[in-house]
Amino acid sequence: MDKKQQVGFIGLGAMGSLMATHLLSNSIEVHVYDIQSTLCNEIAEKGGIVHPHPKSVAEHSMVIICMLPNPSVVRSVILGENGVLEGVKRESVVIDMGTVGPSVEIECAERLQEKGAHLIDAPVGKGVWAAGSGELTILAGGDKEIIARVEDILNMLGEKIIYCGPLGSGQVVKLSNNLASCVNMAALSELYVLAQKNGIDIDVIQEALNGTAADSWHLHNSLPRVKEDEFSPGFKTKLAHKDLELVVGLGEELGIDLPVSSNALSWYNNAIDKGYEDLDWSALAKAALEKVESKSVK
Repeated sequence: MDKKQQVGFIGLGAMGSLMATHLLSNSIEVHVYDIQSTLCNEIAEKGGIVHPHPKSVAEHSMVIICMLPNPSVVRSVILGENGVLEGVKRESVVIDMGTVGPSVEIECAERLQEKGAHLIDAPVGKGVWAAGSGELTILAGGDKEIIARVEDILNMLGEKIIYCGPLGSGQVVKLSNNLASCVNMAALSELYVLAQKNGIDIDVIQEALNGTAADSWHLHNSLPRVKEDEFSPGFKTKLAHKDLELVVGLGEELGIDLPVSSNALSWYNNAIDKGYEDLDWSALAKAALEKVESKSVK
């Protein structure tokens, strides 16, 4: 009997847990770590092997997937004490699949190369529903030969792999996607406020915009949530906020002014200030209306 392929998986949040479970269902031996032991235990019940720290995961895996929330966590997990770098084997490949921006990828890749290991960035498109079914869109950046080495794993997790360019390019493409979608949600929030203050129903807005240049995914998926006041998280407001901060930060690194993104970020700041960080990002519209109404009362 052939030995199972060993894959490390670090970060078992909403997306990561489903992705790790999907690998298990494809007969992969999955070695996991998350700072929350309860999440590790859930994967252990499905056959995953739990480790005490990222170093141990790296010691037992030639492919290590990271699905982490922000650059500082990636830096800590890979470069920190008991991190991946301390346990990584020569010719191992780290696949960073979170949305964290290009700078940290380049920093971590340089350190891993000192030990003969490799890193590719491969952030994902779509959402939780696709994470558990292997239907993600994967935006890969890095050396093509290294990407080819792990293509079998990427194909298990995604139905489409788009090669974006050298290391960090996947992150830039993902941030470009999130720039467009986050700004669109902010624009619809303003539209919602304008409509509500003029007594116009959401259904009328949807019908009027459907099929026009103003049509969008948010029009059909987020505005109905606003109407029903139903904000159970699909994509959390705090994650959209983080992504827009990364966009604005990347612009600052490059000396590029991004006024639309910066102004949209103010609406996400408003939603965070109102305590909506763990609600679906469609709660942006609810927070926007509350802000306008609070000014009216004053």
